[in-house]
Amino acid sequence: MMNKGIIRVRAVQDREFKNSYWGFDIRSELSKAFQEFQRQFGIGFELTDIGKWDSVGPPSLGNFPFNVIQMIPRGLSMEEIIEYLVGVCKKDMGLSIEVCQDEKDEICDKMENKPPAYQFGFWEGRLESWLKECFFRDLEEKKVMDSGIGATFAFSGKISICLKLGGCVKTSGGIFTKKAYILMGNCSIYEKQPSRTILHEIGHLFGANHAKHRRSVMKEDQSSTYNFDNRNKKIILNKIKQLKGLS
Repeated sequence: MMNKGIIRVRAVQDREFKNSYWGFDIRSELSKAFQEFQRQFGIGFELTDIGKWDSVGPPSLGNFPFNVIQMIPRGLSMEEIIEYLVGVCKKDMGLSIEVCQDEKDEICDKMENKPPAYQFGFWEGRLESWLKECFFRDLEEKKVMDSGIGATFAFSGKISICLKLGGCVKTSGGIFTKKAYILMGNCSIYEKQPSRTILHEIGHLFGANHAKHRRSVMKEDQSSTYNFDNRNKKIILNKIKQLKGLS
């Protein structure tokens, strides 16, 4: 996984990303992000290959979740709305979503007596979260990562990094495992520097959090730079020490 300051990573892309008009060059954008991380922290990355990925879901999820939320029938109870949304995702989009009773209860409590605008925003975030989990589970089931890989960068043309899912990281126990995935969506016309978004997600992989510092790469803003803020630098350096202890 990590040898002499090098972390081996693999990239995979689905057909929709490869054929997309706005799909950026994966190798060059990863290279820029890797160089910036190495400049600031002395840790390099080795890209082993760019493989194919038969990703979950229909060819285009570009309008998700707004198209689903807008079609919720009127007059349903909150539990019926949950069942409706899960059913649409499964039947129309092939997304395997399961909602346990505890989550249903949590949603019902949170949405009680809330105005329509609040409910719309809530469902936007929750459906996007469910979608992320579907992608992560798909990556695990299709075994895109082997034991010699530290992390996998997955690129899908079915989602847009401009609107949602700019990238998500899943880790376990604070150290890279088979669940160390970074999910990247298609690059829209508004995103000029995909490498900066990739660097932002690498920061999450090392435990960094979203920052308020206006120039930090960990701030979700077009005016941010490639530099990490001091607080997140300390977090990342501590994670690097942990990783070196395992090598």
